[in-house]
Amino acid sequence: MGLTDAAVIEEAYAEYEAAAARIAALDYTGLDVRTLLELMSRRETVKCARESVDHQLRAAGQTQATAKEIGAKDWPEVLYVRHRISREEARRRVRDCDNLGPRSAITGEPLGPVWELVAQALAEGAINGEHVAVITNFFAKVPLWVDPTTLSQCEADLVAAARYQTPEELR
Repeated sequence: MGLTDAAVIEEAYAEYEAAAARIAALDYTGLDVRTLLELMSRRETVKCARESVDHQLRAAGQTQATAKEIGAKDWPEVLYVRHRISREEARRRVRDCDNLGPRSAITGEPLGPVWELVAQALAEGAINGEHVAVITNFFAKVPLWVDPTTLSQCEADLVAAARYQTPEELR
């Protein structure tokens, strides 16, 4: 029984879905504002952390099949059709997965995310998708001649700031 055991995963998702249904059925009207704000913060942390699981799922799917093998032209189209989301959102999710999801070397050796610190902060729920968008925009503008050490330091600085700043402040 391991973490990749399909039965264990199915059981965990059944429990997750049952807990989500139970939470959705609760009546929050009798709670004080302080408790409501705390619950909203907890939900936001979980929502942010959930994206890292989505990256793992997408990366695993992309290693097992090409989009063409499952009837689409590319992975954003797979997400667009399957989830009924906008094409822009589908492209964002695939791009984020490319940078924040697990990867494999050509030899099949497992590799970590391109931006390991960003992926870790997202998995902790310490930053959100808007922070990721700001960081993505930053790295899209960095010249190709910038050395890996400087890039790593930029990532560390951006993540440290994102943990305490709004996306607007980070920008």
